[in-house]
Amino acid sequence: MKRQLLTFVFTSAMSLVALAGNWVGSWATAPEFTGEGDMPKSVSLSGNSLRQVIHVSLGSDELRLKLSNEFSNEPVEIKSVYIADPKDGDGIVPSTVRYLKFDGKSGVTIDPKGAVYSDPLKYDLKPLQLLSVTINYGEKTPKNATSHRGSRTTSYIMKGESKPKKNFEVAEKVEHWYNISALEVKADNKDCIAVIGNSITDGRGTTTDKQNRWTDVCAELLGAKWAF
Repeated sequence: MKRQLLTFVFTSAMSLVALAGNWVGSWATAPEFTGEGDMPKSVSLSGNSLRQVIHVSLGSDELRLKLSNEFSNEPVEIKSVYIADPKDGDGIVPSTVRYLKFDGKSGVTIDPKGAVYSDPLKYDLKPLQLLSVTINYGEKTPKNATSHRGSRTTSYIMKGESKPKKNFEVAEKVEHWYNISALEVKADNKDCIAVIGNSITDGRGTTTDKQNRWTDVCAELLGAKWAF
């Protein structure tokens, strides 16, 4: 089974790039337009907090996060973003919290059709770990967010601004990622596999919150030595 999976990976449509001392993608998803049916139902993103969980491939001691507003017609105002090791779904480990900066500032407004990277951040990111990303939104958010609807991972929305040491009071759960687009790490001489595929590659048929897409399984079989 392992041999068949690895053979499939290396013969499928993908690109393989060796990078030396550069930014390498440890996690990424395809941003897309969000229709009304995939926006939050009981609360909006405006003025509220969103906690999302991702499964990385490579580890590193330095990372940066890409946020996307590429499929929206209005700007998105972000007051702050912090990352942490997750705990029990919507929980986090407070001692691991680190706030991201954008050109040295805690917040950023992303223009319509735009995207931004955070400043590089020192963080003890372990291979194949889960990572929690909490976004505190300002009052201006698009009617149609830029998202990835098929996250197969639960995201949590809280009313008001989230603080790392306070309970995250969940007002709504959604199985979509909003605005997060990629997590890149500084890595020396690591190879990166970029996968292009259909809904099966996206995770259709997998178990929500189990991170068992075939791409996740492949990253584990490769021993977290390749960016995936």
